[in-house]
Amino acid sequence: MNIWKLLNLLLNTSQKNLQKNGFKIRKFHFKHVKIYLLGHALELGLKSFLSYKGKSINELINVYEHNLIKCFNDAQKLGLKLPGFTKVEIVTTKSRIQAFTLAYKSQSYRYFKKSKYNHPIPFYFVGTIKKILQDIKKQVT
Repeated sequence: MNIWKLLNLLLNTSQKNLQKNGFKIRKFHFKHVKIYLLGHALELGLKSFLSYKGKSINELINVYEHNLIKCFNDAQKLGLKLPGFTKVEIVTTKSRIQAFTLAYKSQSYRYFKKSKYNHPIPFYFVGTIKKILQDIKKQVT
């Protein structure tokens, strides 16, 4: 089972269990969880590539923190190849990661009640992140 199917299965199961136990669930809550996990998947994928290229755990924690665009830019400098992307798609992807980094780095999606980010949810980004992670997997295994 791939990670995206597993994620949806877990979220749907959690939602049903919470509803059975009397909690009122709004879809908004689960959108925030999915967005947070989307960013987390990208962060871990990029950091795995950086680690593969020799970055230490201390660097990954202290230098990169949760800065997705810094991870992405440095991974590219260290040779991350994205054969499934055109030059235009890479530029677009960088701008999307840049925009997403602010909300992700502040962890606002992690705590949905406190979130000040009510802009459209970047589900258009799922396919892009899946492609990046697939390319990383091919290069580190």
